[in-house]
Amino acid sequence: MNKNKLLLLFLSLFHHQFLLAQTAKDLGLKEYSFQTKALGRVNFYVSDSLSHLKKPVLVFLDGSGNESLFTYRKAHDGQETKFSVMPFDFKKVSKSFHILLISKPHTPLFRNLSIDENTPEDSVYHKYLSAEWRIESASKALKILLKNYKVDKQKIVVMGYSEGAQVAPRLAVRNPNITHCMAFVGGGLNQLYDEVIRLRMQAESGQLSHQVASQKIDSLFMDFQKIYAKPNSTKDFWFGHTFKRWSSFTKIPNIDFYKQLKIPIYIAQGTADVNTSPLSADYLRLEFFRLGKNNLTFKSYSDCDHFFTNQNTGVNILDEVVEAAFNWLN
Repeated sequence: MNKNKLLLLFLSLFHHQFLLAQTAKDLGLKEYSFQTKALGRVNFYVSDSLSHLKKPVLVFLDGSGNESLFTYRKAHDGQETKFSVMPFDFKKVSKSFHILLISKPHTPLFRNLSIDENTPEDSVYHKYLSAEWRIESASKALKILLKNYKVDKQKIVVMGYSEGAQVAPRLAVRNPNITHCMAFVGGGLNQLYDEVIRLRMQAESGQLSHQVASQKIDSLFMDFQKIYAKPNSTKDFWFGHTFKRWSSFTKIPNIDFYKQLKIPIYIAQGTADVNTSPLSADYLRLEFFRLGKNNLTFKSYSDCDHFFTNQNTGVNILDEVVEAAFNWLN
């Protein structure tokens, strides 16, 4: 599947209706920004629904790429479809939580594209984007929110999806205000290792010969060596991301951050996910047992892919997955 088709699938599965809006205010968001030398300009948004009330906080961290949080896609017949990368009903959840959203570097809140148009490449995004950028920008934005809103500090939740789920435990370690961590399809091991696991499993199932799989894996390790040899490069790319991005997210595996957390953790994982290996997520459970830690709730969804679409029935159950997580939270 090419990048454009994958993007459209991703957006369609995260499709939640929202009113036609051209500004953050139209959507019920209050816009903030700050700038530092290390982060550049950071734009973030807080839900404005019942903002005067004392409410818990939900920090939502979206997946990879410079996608806007809200996208309008126009078909060739002129019909417009509205997409959000948030896997929950924003307007509904904002009644119960102050929702914090952080735009990626140099990425607008709204974007207008044709139905088959790729999100444009952005050199400023690639310059800044790293694990540290995402952790630090979210932590600073949360600090500003806590200063300006009435907050129930018993429940300050970080919720991450895909790449955002890799950021979530790191942010929870960095920011002691966070009380709960929810991660969807983020894995626990070095993300690069997922590709090795995938090829070994294809060989074991007969999709590839062991010889071909080993050759492909040897080639992967040559790529990995190049990434770690130039960890700060924003000119070199692998699978659509800069070496800087890959090295920053894989310098320390997610599991090392999860092990430091004493707060409640919820993880959801599809067993047929080819983007994030379910074996990587499974290892987290084993490690928590080994360490005698009991603050992890793990939910696996059989036959579901990275977007929680059942590969046997074709039915997407993302709403059910998210509802289960919020039930755990409540």
